[in-house]
Parts: sequence; C-alpha cells; structure tokens
Amino acid sequence: VPRNPEIPNSAQVQKEEQAKIDEAEALSPEETEEKEKLLTQGFTNWNKRDFNQFIKANEKYGRDDIDNIAREVEGKTPEEVMEYS
Repeated sequence: VPRNPEIPNSAQVQKEEQAKIDEAEALSPEETEEKEKLLTQGFTNWNKRDFNQFIKANEKYGRDDIDNIAREVEGKTPEEVMEYS
C-alpha cells in the first residue's frame, strides 16, 4: 500500500491497510471459477490504449457522437465502439 502524505499518521494507516491485504482470505474454488468466467465476458479485445482513446474522444465529441468517437479509436468499428459505450 502506498503511503498518502495527506493523511495524518500516514505510516500507521499504511501499515494497517497492508495488514488487511496480507491477512485476506484466498478465493474459494467456486469464487476462482466465477472470476475466470467473468474475465472472459468482458471486452478482452480492448486494451488500455483503446480505452484512453475512447475516453479522450468522449471528452472531445460528447458521449453520443459515436461516429467521431470511433474515428478516434484506432482499429475499432463504430459498432464495436457503440457496444463498448
């Protein structure tokens, strides 16, 4: 856990938050199976660069201008952008 200098007593807070992570229970086999299933249902063909282009185009054109947004997201069709949106 990174230390946040804006929080009073940040070293202690950091230590307590890290302890929560270190002592967390592992996922059960059922939870692991569900996690793997859910990971396959997302937009696996979109990477961070695509996401960032999508966000910047939304800022530039507004969320309803899918055609212009799709032009900004390289390698994605307007249909893909619409589904992602």
